[in-house]
Amino acid sequence: MDDLEALKIIREKESSVENDINSFIDEQKKILAELKKESEEKIKEEKERAENDYFKHVSEVKDETEKQAKEIVEEAKAKAVRLSLKVSDKDLEKLVMDKLEKFVKGD
Repeated sequence: MDDLEALKIIREKESSVENDINSFIDEQKKILAELKKESEEKIKEEKERAENDYFKHVSEVKDETEKQAKEIVEEAKAKAVRLSLKVSDKDLEKLVMDKLEKFVKGD
């Protein structure tokens, strides 16, 4: 084997190794791209789940707050009705007592 044949064989081996390296790099890029895609999908799913949980919680808090506000308003209305009746009863009682007093005095 002469030097020319040896150089040819060396170049073929270099080319083969270069092709193997390029194939390995391409394969690793594909794996990396797939992992990136999977990660982005998981991130998107987690973000959507977190947003849904957040909005669900906000909705629950809003509903509970509205319920409490409604209960407070209803309780206030009931107290207002009772207070107005008590005032009216006292006014009536005073009016009756005044009339009885005038009647008794003979006015």
